[in-house]
Formats: sequence, structure tokens, C-alpha cells
Amino acid sequence: MPDVALPETTIYFDESGFTGTALLDPAQPYFCVASTSVREAEARDLLCSCFPRYKAKEFKLKDIWKRPSNRPGLTMLASKLPELADRCFIWMIDKRFCSLTKMVDYLIEPTFYEQGYDFYKAEFAPRFVNWFFEAIRLFGEPQLYTALTQVYERFARTPTAATLAELRQTYGLMARSVPEELRRFLEMAHHGSLEHLDDSDIGTFANSNEVQLTSVLSSVIAWRKRTEDDLIVVHDQSSNFFNQAALWETITSSDVEHQLHQLGDGSAVSFPLRVTKTVAMKSEYSHSVQLCDMISGIFSRALPLITGFEKDPFVIELIHAGLGEMSFDGILPRREFPKGSPPISDGTNIVDQMAKIIFKK
Repeated sequence: MPDVALPETTIYFDESGFTGTALLDPAQPYFCVASTSVREAEARDLLCSCFPRYKAKEFKLKDIWKRPSNRPGLTMLASKLPELADRCFIWMIDKRFCSLTKMVDYLIEPTFYEQGYDFYKAEFAPRFVNWFFEAIRLFGEPQLYTALTQVYERFARTPTAATLAELRQTYGLMARSVPEELRRFLEMAHHGSLEHLDDSDIGTFANSNEVQLTSVLSSVIAWRKRTEDDLIVVHDQSSNFFNQAALWETITSSDVEHQLHQLGDGSAVSFPLRVTKTVAMKSEYSHSVQLCDMISGIFSRALPLITGFEKDPFVIELIHAGLGEMSFDGILPRREFPKGSPPISDGTNIVDQMAKIIFKK
């Protein structure tokens, strides 16, 4: 495709590993959204220099990865990515860990809220989930993590009286049978399933496993913190992103009240987000989108090694070549834990703020 005079503020997106609300698909345990401000001509030259013999109509990581003859090109691409670090943002999700995070959000956070704490302030929420995960890893039976998240997934995807009853029964049994180091976590989850889930409104959980829109939003917020310019968002037309177009338009509307939206890490971002346009483009017509496909796919394959669960020799080679110099963010287990109780609430939290933006309350 010939270069088109697009603003420098154009941000291209593509993703890897999207499985809808099925967060526990064993074939695709990770979800990655890559975004870049690299312009079309530069993206084309980079991909063509790494894969000069590639003849398909567009560069697709899933096709390139399966051919051993493409490994030198992948290594070259990994070596060049650090040069683009300030023009790329990578958001990654460990889906099972994300399911644990959502369970904490919906079952445990409300109790803290009722007690006057702001669970989401000063990074307490992700640190708490890390603490829960570490306790499971150290003190739980090998199958506990799987069982804990599977029963929550069944309820979240099909929120009925039957799946709620299963959730309550399972978490109650777990709370009585796990080691003492884990008991308090499961007691809080069981209490939340009894006190904060009601048969009359559990249908609202039908979309609670959403990860795509929130990942793109997190990425745009990261770009918003990098630049004062307006942003144009360009994403792959084949993506399911437009299934939530109305909600996206609401969040990025210029009519949003001017405000500083507090984030969980203590920083803030200005609203409106100044996304002036969102464009769906066929990836075959955009080398910049194809570059995002390559980056998201590579990082999805690297995440098992990054999180310490697998050691693919070729991925290790890519990390040494340059992948390891790239920064990323997302919903992943980390060794960062709470240092005390959550902060006292000052009346609002980041969830309340976002609800106000979405519903204009």
C-alpha cells in the first residue's frame, strides 16, 4: 500500500490470543495487544528487510513462526525492536491470572469497600492479587489454582443460579480445607459469593470477562501519558474490537467532562482522552498494523518464559537478541506485595470515576 499522509499521532493496534470471554482456553493462555506509532514506510522496510523472501500478501506471525527458515528473520526483528521502544507499547494478559484478578475484584473488593477502604488506590489491588497467587503457588495443592479459577470462569461466562450455587459450595469447601496460609483468602472469596452476589442481578456478569476493550483503553492511556498530541487509533478490521464500538465511543468522546482520572499506580490521566478518530483497516493494507501483529504474536509466545513457566530455546534467543530490552505492562503475576492495609477511601475510586465517564452520572 502506498504511504498515506497520516498524522504522526496515529497509533496502530493489533492483538494475539483473543478468545472472547473464554479466559481459560488451554490452547491460547495469553492475550497481547501491541501498538505502535511507527509509520507505514518504516514498518514496511523493517518487515521486508527481516523477511526478504516472504511472498504472502501480508506479514502474519502465525505463518512466519511455523517455518524454521524464518527464524533468522525473527531474530533480526527482535534485535531491531529496542530501536522502536519509545514508539511501541505492549500490553499482555496472563488469562488465568486475569480470571483470579476478576474474582478478587467482584468477590473480595466489595468487602473492603464496605469497610471504608479504597482497594484500587496506590497499587493495592494488583499487589493483593499477587499475594493471593503467591500463597496458592506456595501452599496450595497443584490443582487448586486451576479449580479455583475454573469454577469462577463457569459462573462469569454463564451467570445463573446453578453456577452461583456451585461457586458458593466450592469456595466454602475450599475455605475449610486449604492450609491456614490460604484460608483467609478463600474465606473472603466465599463471603463475597454469599454477600455480594444476588440471584436477581447476576446476569450483569455476562460481560465481566471482557479483556479486549480494556486492553486497548489501557494502551491508549499509556500513549496519552506519553504525548500531548491528539490520537488517531487504527486497528485491524478483522478484530472483534468493534463489537463494543458504542462503549468505546462513549469513553473516548470529546464530551467527557474535563477531569484528571486517577490510576491505580498513583498517576493520573486527563480526560477527554482526545482520540479524534478510530479507524478499522484491513491489515493487508497496513504494514504498521502487520508490525503490531508480529510484535503481539512474538510476545505472546515469549510470555511463558518471561513468567518462568517454560524455556523455549528459540524464545531465549529472541530475548537475548533484543526482546528482553522491551518494556511491557499488563495483568501478570509479579513479586510485588501489599505492605499493609489498603488506603482509607476518600469517597471515590477509579472504578467509580470510570463509571461516571461511561454512564455520565
